[in-house]
Amino acid sequence: MTHYRSRRMVVKGDEAAVRAFADQHGWTIDASDPREISWAAGPGVSLQYIVDPLSLVEYVVLSGNEQSAVEQTTRIVADKAPIWTLDELLADVSDGPERAAAVARAGVGGPDEYDERFFACITTAMKDPDTAVREAALYATAYSAYPQYHDRLVEVAQTDPDPERQEDADLILESFD
Repeated sequence: MTHYRSRRMVVKGDEAAVRAFADQHGWTIDASDPREISWAAGPGVSLQYIVDPLSLVEYVVLSGNEQSAVEQTTRIVADKAPIWTLDELLADVSDGPERAAAVARAGVGGPDEYDERFFACITTAMKDPDTAVREAALYATAYSAYPQYHDRLVEVAQTDPDPERQEDADLILESFD
């Protein structure tokens, strides 16, 4: 049986915001641990709240066995839950002190299918003078894993001024290959 999954949708706020949204819809908790909570969000559909262990970005994802049910529930969450839209994720990546966190959010919340806007955002951040921003950009590539990132990762592995970022790029390239 095929299992369908929504994109990762980055949460505005925290667990309490997701919990309040799920409660409003009468969804019941299926399972819970410190980094993940799962709700029954309709017949055969599950909403999972996850704290990504690497980036610490909080996001939700829907999954289930019926594509139409997952898509319908995803539209409800995308329209009404406290989540970042794709446009908001991109707009948030600015030159401020929170740039690394914004790049991480964009990486986690970017579409799984190739999107030139997210590709440009992440690859631009790979060249940022701030090491933390470059690190966030490198790890952001692992969430959507666009094949187009490959050549940029090779470049970072060979030329980044920080040897640790070179090692990060090498590790990510291994997962690409």
